Amino acid sequence: MKRVVAILTAFLIPALSAAATYDTSSLRYIDVTDQTDGAVAISTLTDMGVLQGNPDGTYRPYDFVNRAEFTKIVMSLVPDDVTRLDLSCFSDVAPSAWYAEPVCRAKVLGIVSGNALAGVSEDQWPFAATRNVNFAEAVKILVEIFDLPVRAQYQDEEWYVRYFEASFSVLGLDTYFDLLNEDITSQENAQWLVTRWEMARLTVDFLAWEAGELGQYWVAEDSQPSSSSSQSSSMVRSSSSVASFAPISSEKPAVSSSSAVYDADTDVSQYTNFLQLGDSASQVLAAVSVFSDAEPLVLNTITITLSTTVSSIDGLLVYDNFGRYLGRAHQDSGAVYKLNIKNSNILVPKREDYSFYIRARIKSLTAGGVSGEDFRVLGITVEGDGDWSNRPYTETSSDTTFPEFQTARSTITSIENAGASSEPLVGGTDQLIGMYRFSGNKADGAADLAVTDITFKLSLIGGVTVSNVELSVQGIGTRHGCSIASSTVTCSSIPDYIGSFEDAPSILELFADVDVPGTAQRATLTANIKQPGSTSSAGSITWTDGSTSFTWVPFGSPVVRGTYYEQ
Repeated sequence: MKRVVAILTAFLIPALSAAATYDTSSLRYIDVTDQTDGAVAISTLTDMGVLQGNPDGTYRPYDFVNRAEFTKIVMSLVPDDVTRLDLSCFSDVAPSAWYAEPVCRAKVLGIVSGNALAGVSEDQWPFAATRNVNFAEAVKILVEIFDLPVRAQYQDEEWYVRYFEASFSVLGLDTYFDLLNEDITSQENAQWLVTRWEMARLTVDFLAWEAGELGQYWVAEDSQPSSSSSQSSSMVRSSSSVASFAPISSEKPAVSSSSAVYDADTDVSQYTNFLQLGDSASQVLAAVSVFSDAEPLVLNTITITLSTTVSSIDGLLVYDNFGRYLGRAHQDSGAVYKLNIKNSNILVPKREDYSFYIRARIKSLTAGGVSGEDFRVLGITVEGDGDWSNRPYTETSSDTTFPEFQTARSTITSIENAGASSEPLVGGTDQLIGMYRFSGNKADGAADLAVTDITFKLSLIGGVTVSNVELSVQGIGTRHGCSIASSTVTCSSIPDYIGSFEDAPSILELFADVDVPGTAQRATLTANIKQPGSTSSAGSITWTDGSTSFTWVPFGSPVVRGTYYEQ
C-alpha cells in the first residue's frame, strides 16, 4: 500500500489542491443544486473529473452505489502505474465488464479482496459487483487507499471495527455522519448502505485530509444552504434500490478506457411493456448485431426507425454490447432518429458480432409527454467506413419481433396473490375466495392508478359452485357486486374507492357464497386472473392512469394464481 500512497502524494494531491475550490461551482446535474446533500463534495469530485454523471444529465444523489461503481470511482483517484492486470481476477468478473480494469487493479494493490463467504477460501471469493456498498466496506477501502495505520484485529471482534477506529483519528466520522446509534462501530451502522451523495462526501473527506485541507472543506460544507427537500436528513436513504454510475462527458464520448461511458442498468432484457412518462432511461426497446465480414468498420451513423411518430420520446440512448454509451439519437424526421458518431473511434471488429441496444428518454407530462402512445422499433441502420479501404458500408437490421411499448402516466409494477398458497375449502355464505395485491408507480402527482374491470377464471372441481360474488378492498366494509357465468366472474365498473392503488399497494378481496356437495371428494376452488392481454388485444384487467384506459398488463399468463382451496 505504500506504493499507492506514494502515487497519491506525487500526482493526486497537487491536482486536488489545484482543483478543490470546495464550492458548488462545478455542479452541472439536473437533479443536484447547491441545496442538495453533499453538493460541495459532488462539485469537487466533478471538478477533478472523478464524477461525470449519467447519460440523461442526472447524478441521482440519493441512489445507492454498488461495489463495482464505488470501486471504479475510488480507483480513479489512483493514477495508473502500468501494472499488468489479469482481468479475470474474480470468478464473477468478466474481462469485458466495464468495471473489470479498476476492480482488478484494486485487487492487485490489495485494496479489495472479494465478497467473503463462510467456508470458502479467500482466493475463491467472488467480487459481487452489483451488491450495494455498505458503510463499513466504503471506509475500509478508503482507509486502505490512503494507508491509514490499522491495528491488528482482536479475537471475536468484527472485522470493520479497526478500520472505523483508524478513520476516527483523522476524520471524526463518529460525529460527522450523525448516526442515530451511539456506537458507530455497531453492526447496524456498519451495514448502513451508502448513497451516491454520501459516497462523494466520504471520499472528499479523505482527499481533503490527505491534502491538509480538511478544515477548509468542512467550512465549505457547513456553509452549504440547507436543503428544502424531504431527502435532506442525515444519511437519508433513496426509495430506489438501484444504484447507478455511468459517467458521461458529452453525447459523443471518446471510447478510450479513461473516458468511456457505461450503462448503469444491467437489465437489458426485451419485452413488451409500458414506458412511464418522465423516465430518463427506459428498458431496452430493441437490440441488433452487426457483422463485418470483409474488414473492420469505423462507425459513422446509427439510424433508428420507429413504427410511428412518438411525441413522448425525447431521444434514444444507444449502447453497445459492452454497455458502453455511444450517444443520444435525436429525431431526424417523423419516426426516424439519428446518432452521428463520425468523429468517434468506435470500431466494429472484422468477423465478430458487434451488438447495439436502444433505450428511450421519455418526456414528462409537463414537457410534452402523452399517455397512450404505442410504438415499437422497426429497424436499425448502421453506416460506417472500412478501416482498411475507407469504402462506405451500410447495414440495415429489421425485425418484426421487436417488442411493443405504450406510454403511460402510471404503471402497474406487480400483481400478486396476497393470500396463502393453499387453504382448506369451506362451504357457506360470504366466503373469502381470493386476495390479490396490486402495486404500481405514478409519474406525476395528478396521475391516477386504478383497476376498473377484472375478469376472474374459476377452477371448480368436485361439484363446487359459487354465487353472489362481490369484490372489496382490504380494510373497508363496502362491497361491489360482480356477475358470474359458468366459471367466469366479471367485476365491471369497479369504483375508485375500491380499485385505486395510486398512493400505496392495495389488496383486493373476492367473496362469494360457496356450495360444496356433501358427497364431494377432493373438492377444490381457485380464482385466477389469467389473460395479460397485449397492446392489440384485451386481457383480464382494465385499468387507468387518469388519462388513458388500458386493457393489458405486462405480465405472463396467468397474471396471478389465487389461493388454492382444497377439501
